[in-house]
Amino acid sequence: MNLLAFLLAVLFAFAGWLSTDSGEAGASLAVAGLVVSNRRRLQDEASKIHADIEALRSAAPESDQEQADNLGRLGELEARADSIAVELERENATDARLARLRTAASNAAEHRGADDPEKRQAAQLAQFGGSRYSDEARLLRIAQHLRGLRDGTISARALSETGSAGAGPEFNPPVDLYNEVVNVINRQSLGAQLGFTINTNSRTVDVPKLGLVTADFVAENTAPTAQDPTTSKVTLTVYDAKAEVDISNNLLDDSPLDVAGYVTQAIGNGFAKFTDTVWLQGHVGNSIAGLYAGISAGRKATVAAGSTISAANVGSVIGSIDPMVQGDFAWVVSGAGWGQLLALEGTRFVQPMVGGGAPVPTVWGVPVYKSDLLPTNVLAVYGAFRMTTAIAMRRELSVTPLRELKARENQTVFLAHGRFGLANHDPSYAGAILQGT
Repeated sequence: MNLLAFLLAVLFAFAGWLSTDSGEAGASLAVAGLVVSNRRRLQDEASKIHADIEALRSAAPESDQEQADNLGRLGELEARADSIAVELERENATDARLARLRTAASNAAEHRGADDPEKRQAAQLAQFGGSRYSDEARLLRIAQHLRGLRDGTISARALSETGSAGAGPEFNPPVDLYNEVVNVINRQSLGAQLGFTINTNSRTVDVPKLGLVTADFVAENTAPTAQDPTTSKVTLTVYDAKAEVDISNNLLDDSPLDVAGYVTQAIGNGFAKFTDTVWLQGHVGNSIAGLYAGISAGRKATVAAGSTISAANVGSVIGSIDPMVQGDFAWVVSGAGWGQLLALEGTRFVQPMVGGGAPVPTVWGVPVYKSDLLPTNVLAVYGAFRMTTAIAMRRELSVTPLRELKARENQTVFLAHGRFGLANHDPSYAGAILQGT
């Protein structure tokens, strides 16, 4: 038996196996170029019969004989219509079987991809403030999760308050989704990169502020003098936060992997921008003071209108801050301040320790980051931001599909609900450069 004959035999045997399911005999398996499907022929014939029946029903016969002929012909057409309906139902049943097989094969392939040891990542919570990059297997799981939410085959699930990922595969997609969004926040939010970040499962968290600790020589065989270091605390409240992204249902069906990346990027970017806005500008509704608002006049330098940042401006701001945390300082600058500050010395770059991506420019050895969220007329803020700012993110994220909100546009809106808090508890470790008016 040659190869072509063998392949044809296998295909016809597979078609016969499909046709025996549920007692349906004679179902045809359409294979392009080998076996011609009956569906198009049946549909074309059904269309013609429909037109013929409508014409006979609307005809006005001129004689009894013509009336009898029309009725006879109408009966034949109706009988053939019933036969076509049965054959089309058989075709639909075959298509349904094939669809189940394709789904099973696709899910198996995606599952094998997710279990690929070269791509697999442990299902664990990403650390807020760090950076872990995603992989394709994770996005596949997220894509399946989003489609399941949209179709109602699974319910929206948030991580537990204990931060446990649970057990079993049904817990993995929410954890993957949480991890991916947090990774985007880590890369996009300057506050998350530069501030003191905390992962929490509580509604409030007390952040310690270490006071002065002294050191001294101790004589041999002599116990050191006991010390009671001065400490204080700031209570950081974790508030609700939300972000929404609307997605075309067609795109979710046709390109789920890309949609998973887009949804997590959009939600993460929304939370990242909000985090930085609260960090730099504050939030009146929740009584959070922005970082700039807490910087005293003695740690501010003003550049005259029409002038640019000078070395003297930079030196006065740097010199106004306790240098004990030297090495943790950074600049956060506006669009206008970016060019002015970098013009103070030649182009120098360092590979960033946080965030990932392109190297970060430096001025006098201190990294410089650009932000569009600084208050008006603020060119630059300098500080040891791990000392000035505490940010807490609760290990919880739920994504709920709002299926009816944009149903007319054939879109599903995904509502992401998370919880985070922020406190600029010690602005004494920051200074600023202003543009005069």
